Amino acid sequence: MSEKETVTRGELVKAAKELNDVLFEEGDKQRIDVKANAKVLDQKLREASTLLADDDEMSEETIATLKTIGADLPESMGGTAGGTEEENEETGMTDAEEREQGEPVETEKIDTTAQVKSAKAAKKVPELQAIAKSMGVRIAPPFLKDLKKCRDYVVEKLQKLATEGRPVKKEKVKKEKKTGGKRGRRLDANAYTRSHALVDALKKGGTRDDIVKYSDELFVEKGGKSNTNVANYMFGYVYNTLLIIGQISEADGVFSWND
Repeated sequence: MSEKETVTRGELVKAAKELNDVLFEEGDKQRIDVKANAKVLDQKLREASTLLADDDEMSEETIATLKTIGADLPESMGGTAGGTEEENEETGMTDAEEREQGEPVETEKIDTTAQVKSAKAAKKVPELQAIAKSMGVRIAPPFLKDLKKCRDYVVEKLQKLATEGRPVKKEKVKKEKKTGGKRGRRLDANAYTRSHALVDALKKGGTRDDIVKYSDELFVEKGGKSNTNVANYMFGYVYNTLLIIGQISEADGVFSWND
């Protein structure tokens, strides 16, 4: 049990906002109404927490709040709060930090024709649950009480997957705790990341487009997967800092490395 015996409405609201960000897209019917009273928020938080997966990232404060109200959490969140926080090996940031930086999200289109047909023909909620689970669609408990409501929601989400696709999950490495409570990446010393590729491309010099293209080619040569959007993001993320500290120079749109 958590050391805290009660939580304030403000803490419930903060937890609700984070759960909404982690679990649901903007406009999703399952999003928690953060304007609700404390009793309703408590109930909705308990319901939404059942949708959390082991690889979802939650702040320590929200995990503590969920534990206090007795929410059902994944095993990975039941022991050490915040112990599931992960970092992207290529960029050195968590998914939340990357979203804040505006990184382009790579998506994959999915043919959901068969699943939509099956969902429309489903006669029982468990059938809809199975279809949704197979496609990575999360359904909150309230939707499981109404067959029509559940069917409409699942069909809507499946159709959206077909038109917009879904984010491609990146390979991640878990952080390990260091002395003093700090965390660092567990990264193979021999791994060639986007950062290495960008530095090598900057050393060659050229325009932004040249550097982005070359860094992506270098990354592919070392066994990585081509993604010029990520390569461009990496350039935009670091070049201002390199200019400020004098590591690179820029003249008429051409960048050069300063030894």
